[in-house]
Amino acid sequence: MSLPVSRRRRAPAGNVLLVVVVTVLQLAAPRAGSPERAPVLLAGMAGMTVGVAAALIGGVALWWRWSRPSSVLAVTVAAYGVNAVMVPGVLPYAGWFAVYAAGVYSRPAARAAYVAVAGAAVLAAVFAVCALIYPKTAGELVLLIAVTAIAALAGILVRSRRAQLAALRDRAAALEREQVSAAARAAAEERLRIARDVHDLVGHGLSGIAVQSSTARLALEAGRIELARAALSAVESSSRAALGEMRQLLGVLRAGDTGEHGRTPGLGDLRDLAASTTRQGVMVTLRADELSEVPAAVSLAAYRVVQEALTNAVKHGGGSRATVEVSASGGAVLVTVEDYAGQAASPAKAGLPAPPSGAARPPGERAGGTGLAGMRERVACFGGEVSAGPAGDHPGWRVRARIPYGGEGAG
Repeated sequence: MSLPVSRRRRAPAGNVLLVVVVTVLQLAAPRAGSPERAPVLLAGMAGMTVGVAAALIGGVALWWRWSRPSSVLAVTVAAYGVNAVMVPGVLPYAGWFAVYAAGVYSRPAARAAYVAVAGAAVLAAVFAVCALIYPKTAGELVLLIAVTAIAALAGILVRSRRAQLAALRDRAAALEREQVSAAARAAAEERLRIARDVHDLVGHGLSGIAVQSSTARLALEAGRIELARAALSAVESSSRAALGEMRQLLGVLRAGDTGEHGRTPGLGDLRDLAASTTRQGVMVTLRADELSEVPAAVSLAAYRVVQEALTNAVKHGGGSRATVEVSASGGAVLVTVEDYAGQAASPAKAGLPAPPSGAARPPGERAGGTGLAGMRERVACFGGEVSAGPAGDHPGWRVRARIPYGGEGAG
């Protein structure tokens, strides 16, 4: 682990000061043991010159201890060996800093401890050799080895601590990225839910408005003012209901605005939905069990399934009739919606004007769209399933859905 570039740039003054102080200590600090003359070899000015040069080299090399800790350790240990032979009892100040730096900054991290220990071992060997050359310095041998071991251990421990802190920072960053990703997924799921709700609201409301407005136009052309008034009244009530539910949906998106526009629809509103669909030209027969124990989210999903199926019946049934059966059994809501295209009740008996021509499609045919896909996605959120297709035993379509809400089968 090397020191970050930004930190190295901020610390040149401190680095220079350290190099100067260590070099001065290497040259002028007190010696270990009693003063003793150097060997005859290179005695005098030559020996002094070599010792000073070695001390300078060892001290100045510390400048690169961050970027090249292993090389600096090798240079300082070698320089100290020369300096210790020329100057009896000199202490390895630069060597101790180099051993520490090797433990902290060596790369790769797995090699740092080995480099520091190896440097400390070589220094200990130099101490032993110097103790043989200068016996009066042997009394300090244990102390010198102990200080060297402390320097190596301190470097290794600091490196380990920094690695732990780096791992914690990486983990925190990973958790933060995961939280951001989870928030993005939640936002996407919320947008999808809102898109499905908007589709259900707009599709159901506009389908009814389109059918009733066409009926009102035909009634006016036929001079049937009362029937036109009834159709326009149905347009008004459908548009107001859709607008109110749209306001509620958009209201929950505003902070502090939740619940201001009423509650979310559910299975308790099926009778109103059936009555609204009947006013749009499809006679609805509703059979529903006691559903008060169904959770609100599942109740909303089941309501939307019925709403979408009845909307398709209005758009494609052409004055048909429909049946809706909803029950709760085995920890799941069971929904069945069937329309009987081509088996419509007489408009006159129903008190309604005839539907506009071209409103109906052939039995079993449905226009493509996203309604069925959205229905399946909504039910799949609870681990349920939806089937939709021609009824087979009669003209028209059948939609079936099973939506779990108990612990078993819900996903």
